[in-house]
Amino acid sequence: MKQDFKTVMQCILLLFGIVICMLVCDSDKIREEDYINRIYVVDEGDSYGYEFSIYITKLSDDYMEGYGNRHGKAELFPRGYSMKGYSDGGKMYGSFRMGYPEGNVRFTLDFLEDSRIQVTIPATKEQYMLRPYRLEDDPNKSVYEELSGEIELETWGKVQLINTMSNTRHPIAGAYLANEKGEVMYDFYPHFINGLDIVEYTVMDMNGDGLKDIEWILALGDDAHFRYRMYQRMDGRFGDKDVVWMEEEGLVYEAK
Repeated sequence: MKQDFKTVMQCILLLFGIVICMLVCDSDKIREEDYINRIYVVDEGDSYGYEFSIYITKLSDDYMEGYGNRHGKAELFPRGYSMKGYSDGGKMYGSFRMGYPEGNVRFTLDFLEDSRIQVTIPATKEQYMLRPYRLEDDPNKSVYEELSGEIELETWGKVQLINTMSNTRHPIAGAYLANEKGEVMYDFYPHFINGLDIVEYTVMDMNGDGLKDIEWILALGDDAHFRYRMYQRMDGRFGDKDVVWMEEEGLVYEAK
């Protein structure tokens, strides 16, 4: 009986050790959904630092792909530079160019809590604390609450479509995709036309490829308006836009 009890206790302790090990190992794993598909900017309190920004498209425990921008917001397939990284010892090491005169530079990414990322560039002694970009970071943008809401897109899932207007001398309409936390995932600006106001939007497949597209009605005054349409692609981008002048159709929209 004593031998049986000892064996049972050894098995229980072994199982307990395995569970603890699994929990510890799992806590070290990078959760892809916590960091991918959102715009990361420098954390400077209430301001928005665009002097260094990244956008991660793929992420696992040992591999990463994305884009970077030293002079603006990094976005999905931006005009900036691509970056790739590989894990070693719990950190992500990689390289990108991003406009550095030194050419390709090496970086280190530390993935922290609250979806924050610390970037270190040894060659230039730069270090940045990054966080997801939110619209409230920009005081010059007002959100059209009545023209914003949850939509479902094939390459994105359920996301928030947020339509905005800049509070500037020449107002510019804008639109964004954001997650449930309000973190910006996709920036449609600067495709819209200056001085026009968003008065309506529609989400549906408009070119027959099985992917939902987005169309906005943009108005200038009460009787001049455009239909502005952007088509969703399999890689998550929106493009192949159509802009149609609608005055001859006899449609009249009241600008907000």
